Amino acid sequence: MQTGAIISFQLSGNNNHTEVNRFCREFYGYKDKSNKGKYTYERKGILSKYPHIKIRRGLIVVRMEDTEKITDILEKHNADVFMREIILLHKDIEELNFMSKLILLHEGIQGQNKIQNTNYLKDTME
Repeated sequence: MQTGAIISFQLSGNNNHTEVNRFCREFYGYKDKSNKGKYTYERKGILSKYPHIKIRRGLIVVRMEDTEKITDILEKHNADVFMREIILLHKDIEELNFMSKLILLHEGIQGQNKIQNTNYLKDTME
């Protein structure tokens, strides 16, 4: 039986629509389109670093080991946070594990690109 956490949050204070959208883009990430929709770019958010299941805006399921980091981020943005430990369903465990592997794979690819770029710079300087 594996546990996770369900986190509910809402930005506190008198935030206008622009500030809420800015936070959501920074936290969740977003898709950016250019050249009249011809190109689409996925802009990663803070939450992209952690395996999660987005239930709806302001409601996510995460692994227990990530709850402290995520709640700290939300509290730094003055969000009202409610968190409860839950028992994860088999389907949820599979989805979180799959996301975790994707994140590690993505970080590995980025690390490889940095190594290749560094080697390229060294070669061109010699």
